[in-house]
Amino acid sequence: MRGRRTEGQLTRMLIFQIFVHLILVLPFGMTYAMNSFIPSTQTPTVIAIRLVFVIWQQCDYFVSFFLYIFSGYIYRREFL
Repeated sequence: MRGRRTEGQLTRMLIFQIFVHLILVLPFGMTYAMNSFIPSTQTPTVIAIRLVFVIWQQCDYFVSFFLYIFSGYIYRREFL
């Protein structure tokens, strides 16, 4: 019984982590693809937006740690 609960928590955590990863990575990916395939979109405004999305994407590297610690009892117990 306890094993199923743990698996359910881990599954929810993984799905949530994937969702957050997509939110943080997709804007830059779409902007980069747009600039690569349609060179006329490389205006100063779009380049500035792309740089903001790069910073947004970099958050993906450290946000997962906090997501695991704050939302998962199992991870909090192991960490603390």
